[in-house]
Amino acid sequence: MAKRRRETGQKVTQGQGWSLARGRQEPGKVTKTSEAPERQRIVVRYEGRPGGKVVTIAQGFKLTEKDIKALATLLKKKLSVGGKAHEDRIEVQGRQVEKVVEVLLAEGYLAQGR
Repeated sequence: MAKRRRETGQKVTQGQGWSLARGRQEPGKVTKTSEAPERQRIVVRYEGRPGGKVVTIAQGFKLTEKDIKALATLLKKKLSVGGKAHEDRIEVQGRQVEKVVEVLLAEGYLAQGR
């Protein structure tokens, strides 16, 4: 059943982010592939947060969402800290720049700390 506009009573078959038209599909997302670790330059730095907390940020990854989450899990386990993965970066708790660089170099990434 199509939606109707309140003002005019006209049928509406599509809007922002949705469509009721049969047989029409929104274009799918392009599948992104991970680039080889030795072709990625990763910059590792630390940053202060409110409340005196410090996080270490490794930035510059060209990985799929699944791969960056797996790498974040590996880093968190090896360093025994918490953290999370964003689009192109990984954050881990604490001032861990040297340790993060060591782990990334062991995994084949070109990493350098600031």
